[in-house]
Amino acid sequence: MLRSRPGQPQGYVVPIDESDENQCKACGDKRLTFEPPSLYCTCCGQRIKRNQVYYTTPMNKTEVKGFWCHACFQDTRGERIELDGTNLQVRKSELEKRKNDDEQEEGWVACDACGAWVHMICGMFNKGRNDDDMNYHCPKCLITGLLRRERQPIQVRPQAMLEARDLPKCDISDFLQERIDKALEADQILRAKEQQCSPQQVVTAQGLTIRVINNVSKRMEAKPRFYEAFRKEGCPDAFPYRQKVILLFQRMDGVDVCLYCLYMQEYGDDCPAPNRKWVYLSYLDSVKYFRPEIDAAGGSGVALRTLVYHEVMVGYLDYIKRQGFTSMFIWACPPLQGDDYILYCHPNRQKTPRSDRLREWYHTLLRQAKNEGIVTYLSNLYDTFFEGGKDHRVEKPSVLHLPYFEGDYWPGEAENLLGKMSEEARQAGRKGNKGSLTAGGKPRAKSAKGKRYGSGSEEEQIMGRLGEVIGGMKDDFIVVHLQEPCSLCREYISNGPRYYHPSPPHRTVKSERTFEGISLDTPGQSSRQVLQMSRFQLCATCYDREGKHTSGYGSGKARGLPGGVKLEDLQVQQAGPIPSVTDRNPDVECEFFHTRQAFLSLCQGNHYQFDTIRRAKHSSAMVLYHLHNPDAPAFASVCNSCGLEIEAGHGFRCTQCTDFDLCANCYHSGRVEHPHPLVAQVRRINELKMRLTEPERQERQQQLQRTMTLLVHASACDNQTCPSSNCNKVKQLFKHAVACQQKVQGGCHLCRRMWGLLQLHAKQCQASDCPVPRCRELREMRRRQMSRQEDQRRHAYQAMLRQQQQQARQHAQQQQLQPSGHYPERSQTPGY
Repeated sequence: MLRSRPGQPQGYVVPIDESDENQCKACGDKRLTFEPPSLYCTCCGQRIKRNQVYYTTPMNKTEVKGFWCHACFQDTRGERIELDGTNLQVRKSELEKRKNDDEQEEGWVACDACGAWVHMICGMFNKGRNDDDMNYHCPKCLITGLLRRERQPIQVRPQAMLEARDLPKCDISDFLQERIDKALEADQILRAKEQQCSPQQVVTAQGLTIRVINNVSKRMEAKPRFYEAFRKEGCPDAFPYRQKVILLFQRMDGVDVCLYCLYMQEYGDDCPAPNRKWVYLSYLDSVKYFRPEIDAAGGSGVALRTLVYHEVMVGYLDYIKRQGFTSMFIWACPPLQGDDYILYCHPNRQKTPRSDRLREWYHTLLRQAKNEGIVTYLSNLYDTFFEGGKDHRVEKPSVLHLPYFEGDYWPGEAENLLGKMSEEARQAGRKGNKGSLTAGGKPRAKSAKGKRYGSGSEEEQIMGRLGEVIGGMKDDFIVVHLQEPCSLCREYISNGPRYYHPSPPHRTVKSERTFEGISLDTPGQSSRQVLQMSRFQLCATCYDREGKHTSGYGSGKARGLPGGVKLEDLQVQQAGPIPSVTDRNPDVECEFFHTRQAFLSLCQGNHYQFDTIRRAKHSSAMVLYHLHNPDAPAFASVCNSCGLEIEAGHGFRCTQCTDFDLCANCYHSGRVEHPHPLVAQVRRINELKMRLTEPERQERQQQLQRTMTLLVHASACDNQTCPSSNCNKVKQLFKHAVACQQKVQGGCHLCRRMWGLLQLHAKQCQASDCPVPRCRELREMRRRQMSRQEDQRRHAYQAMLRQQQQQARQHAQQQQLQPSGHYPERSQTPGY
């Protein structure tokens, strides 16, 4: 028998020896290992690379696991080292020295029909459902049984075997699905004309399913230093938003494979300025398994895969514009080589895009959206909000005008700059030093040209330093306008006249790409570029103000039109109304997709990898299993004695330790001594039940919301004779949780239920004075986790820029060794 080998070129086959017990009877391979889990230094946040030495907290010594790279361990002074974000400290002498070279082999499973052994992944085996009372049949036996008509195909799939198309639909998923289908149909017809055949004879993509698998309300809290610095100027303490997670699947060989994932943040009318009516593209990720691997029709050279992915993004832009949103922000930040944003372990043949390639990818789809009338104008963060930007017209720039998004680059950078400014002021006060630091935190030379930020208001200083940081890489921070903004007040023109210039004059702007004051451009490129002002328009209020030359800016003084622009040159056009933001999509709660790190942790902890097609199929099937069965155990535990993985519902767990488990063999052997009692784990979920109907699913969601409301009521209720019987039940749960000695670690089902409710409430809560116990603590813990993740992403982005710096230096050295010649100016995509 022959089978294709995973990861090998198409057509490569491996002979299968039926007598070789060490060979998988499905793929022909023997021992296969997983990618080791990604480890990040607790101190510096950098990834600990393969085969590097690191230090970690010993097992069962602390509640929080910590990792330190060799450099941070050596640089830490003193006998104790602190765990980041906690009050816990451990002795350096107690840390275990390890090497990041662990390997874990893929699991095997034996067929109960023929006795053959296959990899669990090859056999699409769900170890979370392993039951001694259920038989497992390998793929060969299943196919043989179907061919001999000894088995019948499944007519109605149980809850544990549901597919992507069984996920609930919503308004936006139907909208995007219809757009994808129409685009593929048009491409198929065009390709048929090119090949002079019927559309039915042309190959095209099939089996695509798109769903929204997470749609919840969240709250972006202003960072502590930023809020403290600008709360008197009106800085909000938080920005509520809706998070949507969109997944695209394609059915391959009878299995749905997850290909494309989007994390979106939608800030509606209930959100305070400056985030109101903005959308932030938080994360985007894909794996290169789309079929067929051909170019789209028309000779553009764009892959059919790219056409579909662009259609999803353009369709989403169209949808949110119809819902009343006015702007979208995109941070074009590619991951470092080897890192993952959402989907764990990409295939080796999939290259990590450079920053310029990623920007062009976004610009291509945005040009398409502009041609369709969805996007009105494209700019960037620096040009829109900073003094010197080609679109900036407001008399006084303010940091409170910049949209403030969860996970974006500049909020974290502003927090760091405020810390440096505070330290600089403290040092200046102690030493009498009145100098200042650069944006990178280095001492500013006294002879440095340009603006000094050692004096002036705190807002002027932070805007100046942010401008230094962002200005050099402004092309990576894309601002997408879905409606027409006024060039002076930045308000979007709704249901009124729009006065626009038909041909704005040219303007010279700085175009050099820099980071930490060092140019990323190659020698000979011009640092200044002449661009035509892409857009100039006024709302009715600003037009009247400019015409009268009277306003709050001073009697007889207008805000000022740019050079070469006169009021009589402006033409008028009626702008349509901008609707209020509405979300017609139901709430969809999924714990594993609450953050992209939560989903990445789920994949890393269970080895749901996407580096080969066989693993991508199995991983996608397991993702669908967790989506359809959210109460199923997500992570498998590991025996603390032998190190083997313990299947869900098996083994024994300590009632007091946070992470101590024994498999059944080690427990019954009596060789392991443990000071605390152990309890047997029980499986409490039945995936063999039939799928939930839509009314049952809606009733379940409504019951969950009623439970959350009851939890808040019971926490604040001090009426001993409260007429609500459910209120008294929740109060009893509170009392039990306080007095229980077994706790969650010991397997107490009441404590586990209470803890789950508290965590679910903390994820949804937006109240600043919430009465629910531990709500503030859980939210603060989540905020710290998010802050660490943001720091890791920002550090990765800065590391990428430093790599570009090094490449620019190497290129400059090579050019110095060559004869002088003409260097073309750097191409730049202008606003359009």
